[in-house]
Order: sequence, then C-alpha cells, then structure tokens
Amino acid sequence: MASTSKAVARLKTAPQVSKELMLEAAILATKDGLSQHAAAKQLGVPRSTMHDRMVNPEPKAK
Repeated sequence: MASTSKAVARLKTAPQVSKELMLEAAILATKDGLSQHAAAKQLGVPRSTMHDRMVNPEPKAK
C-alpha cells in the first residue's frame, strides 16, 4: 500500500492555548485604548508578536 503525505491536524497543548488567549486579550486591550507596549507588558506577551498578529490576523499555516 502506498503511503500518502496528508497533513495531520494536531490539537494544541494547554500552554499553546493559553498563549493564544493571552495574545488575543492583549489585542483587545489595545482596541480598548491601552498602548501596545503596556498591553504586552501587562499580559506577558511579546510586543512584536502582538503587532504582527494585529497587522496580519490570519497567520500562515505550517
């Protein structure tokens, strides 16, 4: 039987989900008036990652 190279969707781990939620919370905080720097520092997410996600909300799939 020939093997096929299909992409397998993997579930995210709890820390990955937590990081995504904190990143989303930081983005929402900036929309509520908090600066990007302050939101990133307060929620513990990288400012550059938050900025990149705000510019391109749909990151490339790996």
